[in-house]
Formats: sequence, structure tokens, C-alpha cells
Amino acid sequence: MNLTELLRLAILIEEKGYLFYSKLSGQIRDQHIRQTIEKLADDEKTHVKQFKTLLGDVSLMQLNNRGDLEKFNLSRIWSEEALNNLKAAGPQAEIPQSWNEALQLGIQAEKDSILFYHELFYALPEGSAKSAVGKLLKEEEMHLLELRAYLEDEN
Repeated sequence: MNLTELLRLAILIEEKGYLFYSKLSGQIRDQHIRQTIEKLADDEKTHVKQFKTLLGDVSLMQLNNRGDLEKFNLSRIWSEEALNNLKAAGPQAEIPQSWNEALQLGIQAEKDSILFYHELFYALPEGSAKSAVGKLLKEEEMHLLELRAYLEDEN
């Protein structure tokens, strides 16, 4: 995969996250929890914009034709089947019936994002793109911690 394909995959991940959290927030009665989930949705929407900005960075796109991303190993994160499912599933987001299942689904999605952005971060050369991905990585880690806290409260 070249950098353009990786950034488009990151955009797809964030779009799916936005849709998931947007739909989930509509099912939550507790105002505090709903506000947290709405914030997660807003963060994912912002992440889409940030990745689209990176996609438009001409100097960064020059990496597409060089071997700078050879360190990126997508197969360490997802099987080919899982990757194909992610791409084929489209932007829809199914929300489980139980809050516990929804939390577990969100937690797994955040873990997948963290793994993907971690690999992308270490594959990128030093510069503004690497810094931007590092910031997004930290935000995804915060999402994971927030969801885990709710899950612990549930159990």
C-alpha cells in the first residue's frame, strides 16, 4: 500500500467511528454518557478532516513513489480478510442492542485504530505528518480509556 491508500483507509476508519458514535449517542438516555459519546463522534469527524488535509499535502504525497513506507506492515494488524471486510462493509454502522456490547465494539474499534496509527506513525519520516498522526494516536488512546472506564462501571 502506498501513503495515499493508507490515508484513505484511515479516513474510512474514522468515518465508520463517527457513524457508530453518532448512532450510539441517539440511543443513550444518560446525559453525561451521551455527551461523552457525542464528543467521541465529534473527535472522529475532526480526525476525518485531519487525514483529508494530510491527503492533500503535496510534499507528503511525494512519499507515494518512494520506499519510505516499507516499514509499514499492515498484515501485523489485520488479516487480508479483515482488511477486505473493512473496505467492503461501507460506512454503515450497526449498533448492538446492549450497552455492554456497544462498549466492547467501540473498544475493539479504538484498539484497531491505535494499532493502525501506531504502525503508520513509525513508518512515516520525521515531520509534520508524523506529528499529526502522533496526536491522533494519543486521542484514540484517550477514547479507549474513556470507553474502558464505562465498561468497568457496567461490570
